[in-house]
Amino acid sequence: MSDAPPVPAVCPKCGHARVPAGDACGRCGLIYANWKPELADTVAPLDDVGASLWAAAQLAWDDAVSHDAFVKHCSQAGLLPAAGRAYRERLARDANDPVARRMQERIVQMAMAALGSVARPPMREPVTRSKGFWLVVAAALVAAILAALLRGRG
Repeated sequence: MSDAPPVPAVCPKCGHARVPAGDACGRCGLIYANWKPELADTVAPLDDVGASLWAAAQLAWDDAVSHDAFVKHCSQAGLLPAAGRAYRERLARDANDPVARRMQERIVQMAMAALGSVARPPMREPVTRSKGFWLVVAAALVAAILAALLRGRG
């Protein structure tokens, strides 16, 4: 008899149907061997305002304003993962839902932008703005003029 826990039928992270022989989720990429169930409880749920706005968005599904209000609140409250999970659950029920797909993509873009603004190193000044670049350009121009003058004399 094995002490190993039973293999769940869905990904424990995103709820996607799990392929029995697969080592990783086909949707979110979770490597099942690395999953720690005790960390699952650290995922922040929607707060009361977020839950209310999500309920309103579900009631008026085709109303972009209600979805915008929900996502804006979640972004400001640090709850983008919970908002993404809400739309992902909707997509799990209807993979062709254009509203859920659009909002999920928007949330991913917002999260990536937030990560990019934190992790991006400061941009260096372009080479074309350095004195050395312009000195090289001026020297090349002078050399070209001198070469043309010398060629014209000979």
